[in-house]
Amino acid sequence: MHIRHIQTLFSPEHGGPLHSLTNYCVHQVALGHQVSLRVLEGFPGTSAAVRPSWAVDQRVFSVSWPSKLGYSREFRASLAKDTQPDLFHIHGSWHIALADAARSAAREGIPYLLEPMGSYSKYEFGRKPLRKALFRRLFQDRILQNAACLHVNSRPEGLFLRSLGIRSPIAVLPVGVDIGRFAEELGAKPADWPVEEGLPFVLFLSRIHPTKGVDMLLRAWSGLKERFPGWHLVVAGTGDEDHVRMYRKLAREEGLDSTCFFVGSLSEAGKVWAMHNAKVYVLPSRQENFGNVVAEALACGTPVLTTTSTPWLPSVDGKCGWVCPADTPSISSALAEAISAPESRRAAFGAAGKALASANFSIDRVVGNLDRVCKWAAGGQCPADLLV
Repeated sequence: MHIRHIQTLFSPEHGGPLHSLTNYCVHQVALGHQVSLRVLEGFPGTSAAVRPSWAVDQRVFSVSWPSKLGYSREFRASLAKDTQPDLFHIHGSWHIALADAARSAAREGIPYLLEPMGSYSKYEFGRKPLRKALFRRLFQDRILQNAACLHVNSRPEGLFLRSLGIRSPIAVLPVGVDIGRFAEELGAKPADWPVEEGLPFVLFLSRIHPTKGVDMLLRAWSGLKERFPGWHLVVAGTGDEDHVRMYRKLAREEGLDSTCFFVGSLSEAGKVWAMHNAKVYVLPSRQENFGNVVAEALACGTPVLTTTSTPWLPSVDGKCGWVCPADTPSISSALAEAISAPESRRAAFGAAGKALASANFSIDRVVGNLDRVCKWAAGGQCPADLLV
């Protein structure tokens, strides 16, 4: 089968979606599929799209003005000339290029899957609400309704779509993790790691963006630094340059220069090392449809602290870590509990998380189920066990 993935955001600053789509493509090629990839670049404050080295037909198109709308004249012109796949897999919402792809698929009679990637939620509707309300009315809801199947990463995400009246089939497929790499490899310590050997640290590793709650985490840490001398907070990851500057400035204003370090993007080996060596991994998001870095931390055997605005409450809270409301006082209280916990408790949480990740989030399992959905969309057997 020829599967064409279309995702507008494919730069290092875009975090999880870059890695999850890479995993899908690599493993679908391994299953014998022909895979092609179409992405955009040129969004404000971001670097060029990543050019993978693996066996996939990738084409990169420049965004056109106004770039924030995700429109590309080059991409639109290419749709009629491009070779046609058996199935489109569209990732994301709100960008005009994605709607162009859906309309092209409909014209050609080609089924498409659509992965909203958390873009349909109460929190996201509250960001740029006028633009999103207009886009929903003009095209966005319609392309969801016309999809052969919607690909969501958690059951709550699927149920929210149902509450909006979306009638398309919805398959729940969590983001997969390369369990072998995270569970078995120890990675390599970054050369310029800022925390002194032997001192404990809490790790945030994700895209640096307001949705991720970095501001709440920094303010929470400000209230804890005197209570827990010797502990450090490491903020790893990249994002829009304005957001990175804003949070570095906030850390200075909160007096965190000696206990909080921004380390930027880590190599894959450095990422694995950091997750293995952190005492706690924290993702204080205001909204997440999944949060694949949580699954990666669990696979490393690291206890997790996250919020009730993610789908992790039933799996993590009191079993593999701590889950609290997405506000500064709650994050501060949960962090204090995690830091104060005996090492034996954190180790037990870590072991439980490793088992959970291995049982539910291996990339082989996830891509195997995605393969079933793709074959069904192209006319095969319905994977009823995956549907909401």
